[in-house]
Amino acid sequence: MKLIKILSVFLFAVGANGLRADTGAAHQQAQARPVQLGTSGGNVNLFFSCFGSLYCSSGTLGSLVQDSDGFQYILSNNHVMSRDINDGQVGDDVSQPGLIDANCDIAGAVATFTTVVPINFAGKNAKNKVDAGIAEIVSGNVDQAGLILDVGQASSQILPADSNLLGRSVKKSGRTTGLTTGSVAAIGVTIKVCYDPCALFTCSKVGTFVEQIRVTPGTFSDGGDSGSLIVENTASCPRAVGLLFAGSDSDTFAATFQNVVCELKRVTGLDFSLVGCGDFNVVTCPTGGGGKGNGGKGNPHNAAGIAHASINAALRAKGRAEEALLKVAGVLGAGVGIDPKDRTKAVVEVYVEKATPATRAALPNAVDGVPVQIVETGIVRAY
Repeated sequence: MKLIKILSVFLFAVGANGLRADTGAAHQQAQARPVQLGTSGGNVNLFFSCFGSLYCSSGTLGSLVQDSDGFQYILSNNHVMSRDINDGQVGDDVSQPGLIDANCDIAGAVATFTTVVPINFAGKNAKNKVDAGIAEIVSGNVDQAGLILDVGQASSQILPADSNLLGRSVKKSGRTTGLTTGSVAAIGVTIKVCYDPCALFTCSKVGTFVEQIRVTPGTFSDGGDSGSLIVENTASCPRAVGLLFAGSDSDTFAATFQNVVCELKRVTGLDFSLVGCGDFNVVTCPTGGGGKGNGGKGNPHNAAGIAHASINAALRAKGRAEEALLKVAGVLGAGVGIDPKDRTKAVVEVYVEKATPATRAALPNAVDGVPVQIVETGIVRAY
């Protein structure tokens, strides 16, 4: 079988979705050691067969985390750190750059696979919170201050996964599109994500994720940006918002960083903190995750000027209606976004692969008095 270099696991040819200019060439190049993050990398066994040919792939080595025992790890996605989804082997090399930026050859290791949060694909009731994995750094090969290309140091403090995230301005540093900015368009998102690398029109491997965030515009990310750390759009010491893992031409989807840390703790039994500005920060792990509302005490609106009461009402309505909404043909998920007619209020968003007349007719105009906004996303793929 021949080797074919591709953009990411889920684009089967270079430029299949159109290559976008990288805002910083260093994101795809081999870096002098110790490397900064926000750059190309992945498991050195990221090869797969599709349509009779062999492909290689990689994603983004997103950020540096430290556990409560003082060990440091590169944080990225399960599907970037593993040799196959859920199938990383302890001690597997993680290289920088990744295979697709080294002509499918193995570059120098900067970390070794440690663990992932398993992704459950077993049926419609299998709900996941994160696509995440970590690899312990090789001493001297990774910047131990947690520097990220074009971002610098992130804060060890994170933004809680609540209604204050909606509408917030964010940025990320990733392998394919470099440094980009956008905003959190929706919270409390449930979304079906395609993990079939050979899928063209139908997908044989779909994972359902809950408590996610949706980021726009479509130029915020592209295939190969998986694993990028999303942070608030501030000049210095930005707080973490989420971990990028999926998208389409119009949207990016990410797990809240709070859920990432809490799911890693569930798997390993250890506390984790983002390495950056400030001391080790133990994250509180609530039960509400990315769908959590906020009472708005002291301020009736969040940082983007959206009423907390409206967000909370939309979250409740979405929660009650979600099961029925997901049964409609062509519906990929639901979330809570900003009302395009009145940006101080929230709506229930319904994500569809294609907004056909039949799909529109099958969906309600409102749920419990909260308007429903149909959002056409196309197929959402792991990036």
